[in-house]
Amino acid sequence: GKDVPFAEVLADMVRRDESDAARDVGPLTRPLDAVELVTDGLTADEVIERLVQIVDGKRHERQARDRERNG
Repeated sequence: GKDVPFAEVLADMVRRDESDAARDVGPLTRPLDAVELVTDGLTADEVIERLVQIVDGKRHERQARDRERNG
């Protein structure tokens, strides 16, 4: 690899995401049920803990819906 300034990498990512979102076929969009986890200032362990909480919460929501449907 080569050293690339952070600003250049960020600009490339933003440009790519804008291009992907604007394409006619299969544009990049956020799903309605997407979960965004802001990890700024968190340790790796804190991120993992939060992800586990999110997954467990979604699992419980799904189980509750399934119980409602199946009576």
